[in-house]
Amino acid sequence: MEPKLSKNALEVAQKRYLRTDMRGKTVETVGEMLWRVAYHMAKPEVQWASNGIVMEVATKFYERMVEMKMVCAGKAMFEAGNPGGTGQLSSCFVLPIEDSIQTIFKTLGDAAVVHKNNGGTGFNFSPVRPHGDKVKNVPGAASGPVDFLKAYSAALAQILQGAKRQGANIGILNVDHPDIEEFIELKSQDGTIKNFNVSVGVTDEFMRAVAEDKYWNLVNPRNHEVVRRVKAKTLFNKIAEAAWKTGDPGLMFLDTTERSNTVPNFGKLEATNPCGEIALFPYESCNLTSVDLARHLKRKGGKEEVDWEELRKT
Repeated sequence: MEPKLSKNALEVAQKRYLRTDMRGKTVETVGEMLWRVAYHMAKPEVQWASNGIVMEVATKFYERMVEMKMVCAGKAMFEAGNPGGTGQLSSCFVLPIEDSIQTIFKTLGDAAVVHKNNGGTGFNFSPVRPHGDKVKNVPGAASGPVDFLKAYSAALAQILQGAKRQGANIGILNVDHPDIEEFIELKSQDGTIKNFNVSVGVTDEFMRAVAEDKYWNLVNPRNHEVVRRVKAKTLFNKIAEAAWKTGDPGLMFLDTTERSNTVPNFGKLEATNPCGEIALFPYESCNLTSVDLARHLKRKGGKEEVDWEELRKT
């Protein structure tokens, strides 16, 4: 059974998800690809179900996808059951940033492995001391988070995923970091950063300061000392103008995110996957699925309403 796809959708599937031979010729249809994914995803039933209902679960999964009521993330569509894949089904990871050369470049190495396996990465660079700060009592030696983001971008740009594309990233810097203005202007001034989205991490306190036209403290993360004070509204206007010019930076609402943290004792949520769908802890991955609500409707009394039973099955 083959799903009904538009010409554009079929071209995307052929370019990104369908298996090819050594000459680049497509060797499976979209329906065959969906069955490959469904069967692979159902394999755990061998271990976890007493009757090993692999085919039953795979068939249910396949029917949902072939009717386009749901589809897995593109990463899983390519990788699941694909002998030519890497086996990494998760799309993207958040990786930790700490204020030391050793850990910064260890994280870059981990990110390179994620990208080699066709994933993307998210980082919050706020722990890094500001540009020009001292290092081991040597004044003016620190590179700062923007320089390290540029280094990450340059290094990860060398990894071509599946000979088709560069991996995606997001870099976040909190609004109280002394280098925040340089970060805001990053995309306006540097045309080389093409594989990173950037977002400013903002707090409720900052947004109140904007509304009330108050001053805002910029704080060195190394020693928590206030470096200087700026008008919050001026800073917010710079964010808005840069976003209007280039599409970046976005905003990550840190307090709003943390209020939705279901396991706060585990840690704080300070970064997201590259497109911002989900906040993650360090080394946590996102596993995305799309559900098409429009395909879960039924007519009742001359009106469309959600078919809750169909949605439950999906």
